[in-house]
Amino acid sequence: MNSKVSATPAPPANEPLGERAKGLANDAGKELLDRANESGARGLGSMGKKLDEAADYVRERGPETAGRLNVDTRHVDRVAEGIHGAADYLQSRDPKSMFSDLDEAIQKHPYRALMVGAAVGYTLGRIFGHD
Repeated sequence: MNSKVSATPAPPANEPLGERAKGLANDAGKELLDRANESGARGLGSMGKKLDEAADYVRERGPETAGRLNVDTRHVDRVAEGIHGAADYLQSRDPKSMFSDLDEAIQKHPYRALMVGAAVGYTLGRIFGHD
């Protein structure tokens, strides 16, 4: 059991019970969301670190593989940079700010967002065998 005392002051005792319960539930919900956001930020940071490792791997091994496949090594560099950019983004954000970024991108480009959503849905449907 957590012995940490909430920093939110208790509602006045003369306030109706329903209002006090509503206030306490609201405060508990905010605290839960804050903790979930902190936990999510740690998870995003870990994913970002793994992506950084993947970008380093692509940089190290990519040119050799590109040579064998007769592919221009500039493409390898672009892929590694893209992975590194995604890693930086994940390491510098928390879930709350990512949802804000997503909302902004959807509002700026609704048709693109719709097409991406359809493509992701189609792909997931194919992966999980629902034609």
